[in-house]
Amino acid sequence: MKNLILLVKGFFMGIANIIPGVSGGTIAIILGIYEQFIASISNFFKNFKENLKFLVPVALGIGLSILIMSGVINYSYEHFPLPTMLFFVGLVIGGIPMLCKNVKGKKESKEISSYVIALLTFSLVIFMACSELIFGTGSDLYFQFAERYLKIFMFMTFANGIQPMSSGFFTSIGKAKLGIVMSLTRQVLFLLPLIIIFSLILGIDGVMYAGPIADAAAFVLAILFARRELVAMKK
Repeated sequence: MKNLILLVKGFFMGIANIIPGVSGGTIAIILGIYEQFIASISNFFKNFKENLKFLVPVALGIGLSILIMSGVINYSYEHFPLPTMLFFVGLVIGGIPMLCKNVKGKKESKEISSYVIALLTFSLVIFMACSELIFGTGSDLYFQFAERYLKIFMFMTFANGIQPMSSGFFTSIGKAKLGIVMSLTRQVLFLLPLIIIFSLILGIDGVMYAGPIADAAAFVLAILFARRELVAMKK
């Protein structure tokens, strides 16, 4: 039963990695497994069997969700673009109050944050609900481009969860500076320069291809740094 629960939690983490703007690490915090996940990775060899029992069902759930839900989200965006976008917005903003509960601070500040989040959510929902009146419904070419964009840009999305997790790992072991650097690798170190360079060479296609390449590069870098740290901790 415990493995099934971990599988389901991993499934939701995988869905978060597919959805633009949602982090698997954020979902892990909401589901209450973030600290154990980081601890299992950072102390993987110290308690190998227990860590493996925890990580395998979570990783399996993440993999299954990416395989199953990628097509579902693609179909939903193609046939129901507005409800799908509103669903994404709800997941992104709706998780903020739950994250605030995990932040230590004054009760009054949390209440104010909740009111601000509620107002922001309401404003965005109204704006997106009226988006067709403002921007129009779009042509078939627009939706064909959006479908192609999602397929290419999100090709390596399964690797997205490793970079923020490695950042949290380094922060949790007292290496905050390295954690900050790791959190910026995909967006700042790889994605933005690749978008500029590739767009000059390939045009709009360059922007699409910059995404999966940046994901892969950040994934490899996170694995290399985490592996080096784990080896050093083992010694």
